[in-house]
Amino acid sequence: MNRNHKVPQTPVVFISHASEDKDRFVLEFATKLREKGIDAWVDKWEIYPGDSLVTKIFNEGLKNAHAVVIVLSKNSIEKPWVKEELDVSVVKKIEGEIKLIPVIIEDCDVPESLRSTVWEKIKNLDDYEEELNRIVNSIYEQRDKPPIGKPPHYIKLTIEDIPGLNKIDNHILKLSCEIILKNDFETTSRNTNYMPIETNHVIKEAASIGINKQDALESLEILDRKGYVKTTKIIGGEIIHYCVSTFGFEEYAKKYIREYKSLFPSVGFGLVNKGKNAESIAEDLKLPKVIINHIFNVLSD
Repeated sequence: MNRNHKVPQTPVVFISHASEDKDRFVLEFATKLREKGIDAWVDKWEIYPGDSLVTKIFNEGLKNAHAVVIVLSKNSIEKPWVKEELDVSVVKKIEGEIKLIPVIIEDCDVPESLRSTVWEKIKNLDDYEEELNRIVNSIYEQRDKPPIGKPPHYIKLTIEDIPGLNKIDNHILKLSCEIILKNDFETTSRNTNYMPIETNHVIKEAASIGINKQDALESLEILDRKGYVKTTKIIGGEIIHYCVSTFGFEEYAKKYIREYKSLFPSVGFGLVNKGKNAESIAEDLKLPKVIINHIFNVLSD
């Protein structure tokens, strides 16, 4: 059906069917539709002695219909009138005038013209509330899906983009480096890693900005594969702690530490010309010692 057409408050639905299916399904089904605010058009209710079948069916029923329900059964697929109604309905569907809804009430050969259309199969003619609701939703152009909630908090947070990392990976690396800075961790001698971070620590920080545990753990795996962190796992693959690599902290520092590149000459001068250690240089520059140790590592490399 043409999506630009507004569904009327009381949609008219023409029900094409075989007379043999009227009592066993159609009348009750049409009644249920009417209870849902749908004007179900059934010949028994609309055509009386002396009326013209052609006028009533084609010039009133089908012409005014918002949707057509074709009830398919072994009886209906052989009926000339049903075939005529189907032909007209297919044309109106192609022209965007109606929605065509096949409803199968027993195993039968589906007409070729309907095989590209999603149909609804009634498995139990005595109990089909779920199928009825799907048909009603289709007529009203409603989709039975959960409402859209608010986006996670981290989506709204401003974050620098590190190439090769998605938004969550960027946040996990940033949170990890902020944990290091907050605790002013020492580097372990001259290796390229910082002191270990407990996995639960970053999971808690990630949760505060809307990143769930599973996404945080998957992000750590990705950061490990790309060299930003080095994870430590126990048997079973659980990450118990991890270290940010010199490369990982360097990528963070270039994005988030103000005038980071300009620190190298000052650190180098203090180290070479004055023979100062990291702690003294950190005090002079009023920076966390971890940043100075990191620059030592970079200069060493």
